[in-house]
Amino acid sequence: MITGINGVIVSVGEDRIVLKTEGYLTYEVLVPRFMIRRLMNKTGEQTDFFTYHYLEGGGGGSNMIPRLVGFASPEEREFFEKFITVPDIGVRKALRCFVVPTAEIAGAIESNDIKTLQSLPGIGKRSAQKIVAELGGKVAKFALIRTVEDVADDVPAPVGIKEEVTDVLLQLGYSPREAQDMISKSLKEHPEISTAEELLKIVYSRQSE
Repeated sequence: MITGINGVIVSVGEDRIVLKTEGYLTYEVLVPRFMIRRLMNKTGEQTDFFTYHYLEGGGGGSNMIPRLVGFASPEEREFFEKFITVPDIGVRKALRCFVVPTAEIAGAIESNDIKTLQSLPGIGKRSAQKIVAELGGKVAKFALIRTVEDVADDVPAPVGIKEEVTDVLLQLGYSPREAQDMISKSLKEHPEISTAEELLKIVYSRQSE
C-alpha cells in the first residue's frame, strides 16, 4: 500500500498531476478537483502528497489498474476514505464532486445541508440524503481542516484560546466552519486579544452588529 509520495510536479491536468520522484520514476496521481486550482502554479516544485492506493477496473476480464489519489494532508485522505464508503459513491465519483475543500463538504454533512451537497457535481437529492444518513455525526473534525490559503491568512493567538472558544461556539449550535470563520475574523480585527474571554466577547459583538 502506497500511503505517501514526494516529487516534482511535472504537469497539472484537469483531474490529475504527473509527479517525478528522485529516482526518476514518474507517477500519475489523481487529485480532487478543488486541489487543481492550488497546484496550477506549482509546476516544477517539490511537493508531498498523502495517497490513497486502489485498483481500478477488472470488469469483463480486463486487467486491474493500480491508481494513486493524492491529498494535501492525512486528514483530507481520511475524509475521502469515509466518503467513498457511502453506497454508490465510488472513487471516481467522489473525485468529480470534490470541487470545494474538504472542510466545506464535511460542514455541510454535519449541518444536514442537503442543498449544498446537491450542488456538487454528480450528487442529486437522494445521494445527498444518503451521504448525510451515512456520515452525519461522524465527520465534524474534518470541517475544521485548514487549507493552505487559510493558514497563510491566519493570525497567531495564545495557545489554547482558539480551541477553547471553538468548543463554546460548537456547544451553542454553530457549525465547525462557522466557528472557525468567526474566530479568524475576530482575531484579524483584534490581534491584541490574549484570553478566551476577550475573544468570545469580540465574537459576540460582531454577531450582534
